[in-house]
Amino acid sequence: MQVLSDKYLIRPIHYEGLQRKEPLEIPQDALREIIFNSIVHKLQIGTWNQMSVYDDHIHLWNEGALPEDYTVETLMSKHISKARNPKIAHAFFLAGFIEAWGRGYEKIMGEFDKANLKHPTFREEHGGVSAIIPREIFMSIRGGQSVTGKNGAKNGAKNGANLNARQMGILAMIKDNPTISLDAIAEKLGVGTTTVDREIKKLNNIIKRVGPRNGGYWEIVEK
Repeated sequence: MQVLSDKYLIRPIHYEGLQRKEPLEIPQDALREIIFNSIVHKLQIGTWNQMSVYDDHIHLWNEGALPEDYTVETLMSKHISKARNPKIAHAFFLAGFIEAWGRGYEKIMGEFDKANLKHPTFREEHGGVSAIIPREIFMSIRGGQSVTGKNGAKNGAKNGANLNARQMGILAMIKDNPTISLDAIAEKLGVGTTTVDREIKKLNNIIKRVGPRNGGYWEIVEK
């Protein structure tokens, strides 16, 4: 889970008052629950669990069909848990990884509701069960579109809906330290100052430089 979130997913920075927030782009508790469910219900004599991370979604598949008389719709409501691997499920429960059997999907949907993001979808395919998790926030940052939640509500951040990941990083550094230099920004990003200059020019409707290059400071433009 840590490798997935650190290597492949993003943590868009925003502020609530003066407090800096860096939540994972996908609700972390929900993502963890989806992964644990995939392990608990995997057919152990079959192939390994398979996960693919794409720009617009994550696809997770485990071998093993749903229990007899169960459908994907059954999982979306209160149901009796029929873990394919009860000993693994019990170990996860004792370790605090899962709270109560049969409530995993309810918890998953609740976390996405709180974040106002589209629900993941689940389907039976290729002798197993797949989870398809939309990456709305990543696509919003990459494509310059505001995020539209499951109810059509827009979540585009003020002054930030059109920013790429590097520009969001620059903006976060300036908010943290208005006197930060171009050299310091470049060092933190691992790029040259020419690249930073180019990105900052694209942010001229959000930030402005007050005073000289050396000794001045940055100011956030509220629009």
